[in-house]
Amino acid sequence: SISNYSYSNDNISSKPKSLYSSALLVPMKIEGNVIGTIQVLSYKKNAFNGDNLRMLESLTSPITAATINAGLYQQAQSEIDERIKKEIELKEIRMNMEEAQRISHIGNWVLNTGTNEIYNSAEICSILGIEPITNSVPFEQMLKSIYEEDRDFTNKLINEAIREKKSYINEDRIIRPGGEIRFVRVMGEPIVDENGNLTGMQGTMQDITDFKRINDELMRSLGEKELMLKEIHHRVKNNLQIVSSLLRLQSEKIKDKTTVEYFLLTEQRVKSMALIHQQLYKSKDLSMINFKDYLKELCSYLFFVNGVSSSRINLNIMVEEIYFGIDTALPCGLIVNELVTNSIKHAFPDGRKGNISISLIESKDAGNQLVVKDDGVGAGKLDFKNGDTLGMELVDTLTEQIEGRLEVNTDCGTEIRIIFKELYYKKRL
Repeated sequence: SISNYSYSNDNISSKPKSLYSSALLVPMKIEGNVIGTIQVLSYKKNAFNGDNLRMLESLTSPITAATINAGLYQQAQSEIDERIKKEIELKEIRMNMEEAQRISHIGNWVLNTGTNEIYNSAEICSILGIEPITNSVPFEQMLKSIYEEDRDFTNKLINEAIREKKSYINEDRIIRPGGEIRFVRVMGEPIVDENGNLTGMQGTMQDITDFKRINDELMRSLGEKELMLKEIHHRVKNNLQIVSSLLRLQSEKIKDKTTVEYFLLTEQRVKSMALIHQQLYKSKDLSMINFKDYLKELCSYLFFVNGVSSSRINLNIMVEEIYFGIDTALPCGLIVNELVTNSIKHAFPDGRKGNISISLIESKDAGNQLVVKDDGVGAGKLDFKNGDTLGMELVDTLTEQIEGRLEVNTDCGTEIRIIFKELYYKKRL
């Protein structure tokens, strides 16, 4: 209807009245909403009539559509440009990820438990020695890449992870098309939706063949070194035992009892050192020995060599499962050797019965406390600094060697307490 539009032969333009004499105005509408207007101006008066208005009205729809389409095109072009930009960014990210996977020999995989198909990245295909696959393949097909002897275990492990919705890690052997066997570490974790339902598994595969080879070489080298160290300790022990035997043989040729006594004491000291190397030879950790086991063996030897039965002198060893390095075990062993020997020889004269106790309390803060005590006749006043025997001087020197201090109590029998710290030690449960 012409009444929907307006035309005037008056000067209604926003331009100065001296320029235009009449105007024709038609609104541009879409679904009843005005988005603009078409205005025709003339310098002549009474230039427009109803025919002109109808003609202009017929042009309004295509002009409006063209205007809308131009806007839509511009918006679509902007969206397309943004999408292309994002696709380029995603492509760069994907390329960077693939390059990172190639460098680290780690690929990623995604298993769809609904279709039982698996997607593998290009690096996984490279690890498996196959051409890159852009789409998913049946899981059973990829399972054939696992070495036959490992296949059933791997399949059970993955199915268990799917059933219990849990992560897993495993080392597999894979066989490449050419028959080459390589080692991979596979990690997987469940994929669940917002309702907690399992939809699949995802994870990584890393080629660890080189790591395994290097580790095997290191373990073999370590085994050779351990064997060599064991052999060294074994030979040192044998050499010390030879020295001990030579001392005993030599003592048999000597008639002076005092000299013989010195030889026998020296033999015991050498034997106590040999026992250290014997313990190290038997130990799994070649740098540490179980000091409790060592004390039991040492004291058993001292009782035997001195001809003392446990029915006359009772021995009580109160020591935890403490492990010492050789730098601490050797001086402590020699100290115990001197103190126990001294108790056996002097604390229980004339066949007297009694008790000898050895205790070792481990403490990081207060220091380890080694106590050798007997309930014998008592040693009177002991002076380790200015002693008149080699044994007393040796105990004092060895205590200084482990940076310890001596405490003596002779009120009831004889009690020797040595407080010391070890720089490196450990306790095995």
